[in-house]
Amino acid sequence: MQPDTDFPVDSNVQASGSWARDTISLGGILENKASDFVLINWMTTNPTARGRRLYRDRRLGLVQGPLGSSNYTHLFAGLYNSGELMDPVIGMRLDPVNPRLTVGAIDPEDYEGILNWVEIEPENKEYTNYHVFKFDGFQGRNGSLAPYTDSPMLAAVNSMYIDIATPNNFTYTTSSDFVGPVYNNTIDVDPLSGLLSVPCSPSSSFPGQDVPYAYIYMSIVINGVSYEIDSQDLVRPSLLAKPGWCLLGITTKSLVPREPQTVLGLPFLRSVYMAYRFPTDSCPGYFGFAFPRGANRTREQIAQRPTSTPALSSQCLAFATPTSTPSPLGDPPAVRSDGKQYSVYGNDSLQVQLIGAEQLVKGVWNVTSGGV
Repeated sequence: MQPDTDFPVDSNVQASGSWARDTISLGGILENKASDFVLINWMTTNPTARGRRLYRDRRLGLVQGPLGSSNYTHLFAGLYNSGELMDPVIGMRLDPVNPRLTVGAIDPEDYEGILNWVEIEPENKEYTNYHVFKFDGFQGRNGSLAPYTDSPMLAAVNSMYIDIATPNNFTYTTSSDFVGPVYNNTIDVDPLSGLLSVPCSPSSSFPGQDVPYAYIYMSIVINGVSYEIDSQDLVRPSLLAKPGWCLLGITTKSLVPREPQTVLGLPFLRSVYMAYRFPTDSCPGYFGFAFPRGANRTREQIAQRPTSTPALSSQCLAFATPTSTPSPLGDPPAVRSDGKQYSVYGNDSLQVQLIGAEQLVKGVWNVTSGGV
């Protein structure tokens, strides 16, 4: 791997690093020999944390840019152009209990209901995110849409964002018609960060009272289909919240009024099945949404039907059904684990194997002098 030119700081996500080109392999099954990517030195989406190397969910690693760029070849586009994929599509299930990734096909065993396809909007220099699409709005407990703006709205999906960003979180959270009943009708607001918290366990805030774990309602309506977000991904314990309180993962988009003002992060992505039909010469990009197979969804939810079908569906959205899982190409030293277990930073009780760990340069921390 040969690092190339510097990757400048991005004004939206605040990231810097170095361009590089190397072979990227997916489980030894697919392999792209000329992938361009950025080795991230530091990255944060917190506007007040410029210069910090890590923030909240400890992002650090490599990233690739949008498929529309002519300066480099994206991993999936490179695999498709080299003939390694059946179709230009990726199927994703990101819930932690049963995560699945199918590259080059869509596996019908991973989802229930009809795949709801929406076309990705053309790239716009005014957008603060890539891969923007239209959606109907936020649906609350009472079944109505929160009054943000005239439908449709614009949203982006972002697997590195741990919340749901809305145009204004108070529009949704201050109404029990949307979020449902919150214990003691109390939502705490941190005046410095703007983070919201809800009561979720007994504490000194409510002495002698049995405080249940909070349950929050939110659904994202896309092309007439309502996708419920699991409450446990919207309400989470955190050291950033007071004892007895949990952070509420519904935030306000900070980069306003630039579009999109909605970012669907991990709480949404863990609650749905999503397919991505990446753009090719004759077709634009599409997102397809469905319900994860085996998730706690009712028959009525799964039976929902989209209100419209995208243009060019017969040409761009007809995919072969996979019949088997390919075997790995091999097990070279670069992708083989040494079999040892390593602690996860911030969660020492969790042990995992690491690929290529024996090749990493070992460092020694001198905590007495602050040096390394």
